[in-house]
Amino acid sequence: EVISGSSAGKPEEGDDFSVNAVKVHKDGYIDATHLGWSSAGNWRTPLPIPCTPYDVIRVEEASLPPDADARSLKYTQTWELSLKNGDIKTVEMHRGLRSATRTPLKELKVQTTASAMTAGTLKVEVSEGPQIKDFEIKPNLEDPDGPTFDYFMQFERPLTENDSASIDYKYTYRGVMFRSREDQENFGTKPEEAGHDEVIQEIVRPTEQFLFILRFVSDEGGEKVWYPEKLHLQVLDADGVPCSREERSSHVLFDYTKPDSDALTKSVLVQAILCIHKPRIGFSYKISWKLPENDNMPHESETRVYRRNLLGLSAKPALRARADAFVTECLIKLNELISQEYPLSQQDDSLHSYLFAFGEKSRDLQCRGTTAALNEHLVVTSFEYGFDIIGTAFRRREMMRYPYKTSFGKEMLRKIDEAKVKYLLVFPLNFPNDNGWPVGMLAFASGAGDSPLKEVFLNDSLLARLKLEISEIWKSNVDKLCRYPATA
Repeated sequence: EVISGSSAGKPEEGDDFSVNAVKVHKDGYIDATHLGWSSAGNWRTPLPIPCTPYDVIRVEEASLPPDADARSLKYTQTWELSLKNGDIKTVEMHRGLRSATRTPLKELKVQTTASAMTAGTLKVEVSEGPQIKDFEIKPNLEDPDGPTFDYFMQFERPLTENDSASIDYKYTYRGVMFRSREDQENFGTKPEEAGHDEVIQEIVRPTEQFLFILRFVSDEGGEKVWYPEKLHLQVLDADGVPCSREERSSHVLFDYTKPDSDALTKSVLVQAILCIHKPRIGFSYKISWKLPENDNMPHESETRVYRRNLLGLSAKPALRARADAFVTECLIKLNELISQEYPLSQQDDSLHSYLFAFGEKSRDLQCRGTTAALNEHLVVTSFEYGFDIIGTAFRRREMMRYPYKTSFGKEMLRKIDEAKVKYLLVFPLNFPNDNGWPVGMLAFASGAGDSPLKEVFLNDSLLARLKLEISEIWKSNVDKLCRYPATA
């Protein structure tokens, strides 16, 4: 398409002077307007000139970055977001993957990144094309949001432009999404920035078709099931500026349908679908939704009273002695289970147990009972809500173990590293008869590299027995630990 800017010479007597104003946008869209004025200097009404529609201009080579490494025919991401603990389970699939240039690729950066908030396991399957021989994890200190770790797949043979590889990989982000404004503010989000959550898909490689499926999984106990009412799609260009034309493009399909409230159950599939034909390199597609104000916590007032009383165990030596007796009983039970399962294991003198209570005002977890020395690092250190293993396990309301087939952001484990902990196992101590809201946390930690706690990590049946035993010990001690104003 050719649009003339202007022509030389003087118009015929009585005709207007005219010129075309042409604006070429960086995304390829063209605006053109015919401007005219009379010989007397009077402006005529500007005339817009029809140009090539925006949707036609989707030539990916025009925006291919100079450092492009690979391209694919189809790139799919499926995310399962747990509304209980904020985990995201991802499955990413490349079809028709090949080198974007004539230069073969020895390695390829995975679009998954582990940050200070994440911990997960990466699994890769190759059904076609060069196999993956190894992974390399490289620190990325340039990330503006803090240090991260990038994953690189190393091929058995280089990936060429003539390949058509099929590669799937799975990754779990732990505790990266929020369930409520209260959850955000406990984590440290500023009140003026809380109330919404979002996922962002940035297009970094050319593909013919990009498919993103976001599923909301409600694994809460009880009858009340919450899902976002509405989802909002916003497209940002490479400079972070909203691009409404791309949002309205017929090449961008976004759909989210929430079932009627009467039909909401755990078995209902609630998902959003974003499908893009030749997505633009450097553009970001952001999906956001509004969060409820508070956590859906059954027995909320009683749970908060239990939390405050557990935190107050340090007020009197007699109360602190109850906490120490509880963790001692738990450690004895752990050692009994270990000796039954592994009779030849050596005694680990560095293995200790710890009771942590949550401070709702300080938004951290503090040790209130232990079998270790009172000046020991885990005893004197507080752990922020949602950070390190202890704070993350409390926020996720689930057992966590470190290390265990997992990659962690360095900042997430800063306090654990300072404590020189080799193995750490954390259990939530829930409100009695509740479905999973913790009053406090029980932790087992060892500084020995050959600790039998390592074997416990790998034995799921033993972990299940230990969890059951701890639950019974907690039930028999919870009144003494959390209702002591009435029972002391």
